[in-house]
Amino acid sequence: VVPDTGSHSHSHQHPHPSARNLASTRMAEEKFDGVLMEVAGQCGGIQPLLDVFFSFLYRKTDFFVVMEPGAPTNMGFVEGAAEQLVLTAFRSYKKHADSARAKLAKERKQQQPQ
Repeated sequence: VVPDTGSHSHSHQHPHPSARNLASTRMAEEKFDGVLMEVAGQCGGIQPLLDVFFSFLYRKTDFFVVMEPGAPTNMGFVEGAAEQLVLTAFRSYKKHADSARAKLAKERKQQQPQ
C-alpha cells in the first residue's frame, strides 16, 4: 500500500522510459502481470478494473490531491497534471498497440498469395 506521503508524485514526473531502459522497464512491468491478471479476472472486465485502480489511487494515494500554489507541502499534483499523466500513459501504449497492429497487418499481407 502506498501511503499518502506525496513522495510517489515525484516518481511520476517522467512516466515513460528512454529506449535504453525499455527492456528493464518491461521486466519491471511484467513482474506484476500475475497480480494484475488476478485482479482483472476478479473484476470481470476493463471498466471495473479501471474503477478499482482509480479507486485505489483516490483512497490510498495523493493522486487526486491538487496542490495549492504556494502551499508548504509536496503532496499531490498541480491542477491537471494527474490527468495528463493518465493521458500520456494511454497515448504511449496506444502507439505501441497501433504499431503492433500495423506490423501484424503488414505480415499478413506479405503472407497472402499474390
